[in-house]
Amino acid sequence: MAYSYKRKNGTYCVRVSNGMKDGKPNLVSTTFRPTPGCTKINEIKEVKQFAILFENAVREGTFIPGRKNNDEHEKMKGITLEVFVNRYYFDRIEKKFSPNTLQFYQRTVNQMLIPSFGQVRLMDITAKHLQSFVDYLSASGARADQTNNSPLRAATIRRYATVFSSIMREAHRMSFTEENKLRNADIEYPKIEKNTLNVYTKEEVKNFFEKLQNESPKYRALLFSSLLLGLRRAEVVALTWDDIDFENQCIRINKSAYKLPKKSQNLKSTKSSCSNRTVFFSDSLKSLLIEWRTAQNIEK
Repeated sequence: MAYSYKRKNGTYCVRVSNGMKDGKPNLVSTTFRPTPGCTKINEIKEVKQFAILFENAVREGTFIPGRKNNDEHEKMKGITLEVFVNRYYFDRIEKKFSPNTLQFYQRTVNQMLIPSFGQVRLMDITAKHLQSFVDYLSASGARADQTNNSPLRAATIRRYATVFSSIMREAHRMSFTEENKLRNADIEYPKIEKNTLNVYTKEEVKNFFEKLQNESPKYRALLFSSLLLGLRRAEVVALTWDDIDFENQCIRINKSAYKLPKKSQNLKSTKSSCSNRTVFFSDSLKSLLIEWRTAQNIEK
């Protein structure tokens, strides 16, 4: 853990133990200069914040002992949101999220958060920044599509706000901030209205079946599997014959298809662990699946 003491000239010596060297503690020190004219309370806060960031830099090997570089000290003292996300954040989350979610986070950061808060120091970000972000998204004109002036949906606004909160959570975990000021913040979000779920009527289902009778087995199998079993579109597209147990008339759902712009389709795990499931199908769907498999083998 870093510790510090004040010198007679007003600067602070900040020292960190960086393991052992030749059987003795390997101490790394640097000098910190508080902001001129700041109060005693703010000076103590600055020293504590700098000590945390200095220790983090020593641990990661980004601090070079003996180099007198005020710019380097300033970076540790007040790393900005833009520097943090580009240097650390995405490396931390890229294995946690699905490719589509990761792309959404990258787009939100680059198009919204960096232009608005990129030059703000992490240590200065508070709940008021998140609230201003939510207020902006709640107003007309926040859409990237300028032809649509209607406000974003409340659920969408919360998704964007989650990205901001995620950044500050990771910054705190990496000791770039002494506290996460967005945690438990009292943010006023627009109310999410629960819409009535629209489902097919019996007449619509009957019409659906009738209209598909002249289609190929492929499309009937895809659409009927979705309609009768309640599968997501990406789950249906990801199915392989190995997932289908004809003897027990069931399908194992354990993957999902996705496609990023300008890239080929790929597979990933399902949306959540609860999405891994087994669903059972009727004799009529079994006959249709067998018909599609036979047609597929003929095509091959």
